[in-house]
Amino acid sequence: MISFIIPSYKRSQVITGVLIALKNQTIIKKNPCEILVSIDNIDPEIKNYTSYLEQIQKIFTDFQLQLKIILVINNTQGLVLAKNKAINLAKYPYIMMMDDDLYMEDDYVESLLKDLKIKEVGAVSGFIVSYRPAISHTQKSDIINNISQIDNLQTLHIKKTIDGWRSVFGKKEQVMNWIKIRDSIPRQKRYNMDYLINSYLFKKEAFIKVKGYNIKLNSKTSAHEEVDFTFRIKRLGYNLIFNPHHMMWHLTVGKGGIYKGLDRKSSKRVLEEEYNEQLPKLIRSISR
Repeated sequence: MISFIIPSYKRSQVITGVLIALKNQTIIKKNPCEILVSIDNIDPEIKNYTSYLEQIQKIFTDFQLQLKIILVINNTQGLVLAKNKAINLAKYPYIMMMDDDLYMEDDYVESLLKDLKIKEVGAVSGFIVSYRPAISHTQKSDIINNISQIDNLQTLHIKKTIDGWRSVFGKKEQVMNWIKIRDSIPRQKRYNMDYLINSYLFKKEAFIKVKGYNIKLNSKTSAHEEVDFTFRIKRLGYNLIFNPHHMMWHLTVGKGGIYKGLDRKSSKRVLEEEYNEQLPKLIRSISR
């Protein structure tokens, strides 16, 4: 049914949390699924990953879940190649790309899958909440207009500018208390996006058609390749859907989590060559 892809680096202890949390996902309780944990061969914690995954597999067995865990070891020293290799090995038609430090509502993936099964949809995400400055999903600004903000919730905020959307994140920016306002949005409401950032569910057929994540964006940040990948899916004619009614929490662990790769300036040069006149929209989406 679904292949969960989780790249990780120097965070073997962190990843146990999201793996154990996955056992409560309603989609996993109803359908056979798999988890591919993709790490680099320079990761000094390889033995820990192996040990933890063996133990967690036993937990899934105890709960009688049809869930296989696979450890994918790469010699790429890059996040993009680690993602591509794991997805190419995935056997199911739906791919859930995840960070290794996430927690989600129990029906999160099953709810997104309902939207993804619509023929013209290529990828779908819910809302990701971060309590520290971090990359999170975007949403239309009409959701956040006139919403009271709180001091201790720091995450992505979307500003409307003369020439388009701008993503801003950091301690100076605040976002609405999403839990308080999402119930006021009609349950059938969905938003069509130009791109998605971070953890989302997508069709493997779309991945194959766009030939995967762009290896030229093998960046040490985890935004450039996500924006490029989903934007290329959009250009194929697929819709990218933001479902505002389902939440995932990004725990934003302080160290590790990404592989060595190109720096941010190198990635931007690649985008300049690829997108030309479309560049401002893409650069705004990853601007810090």
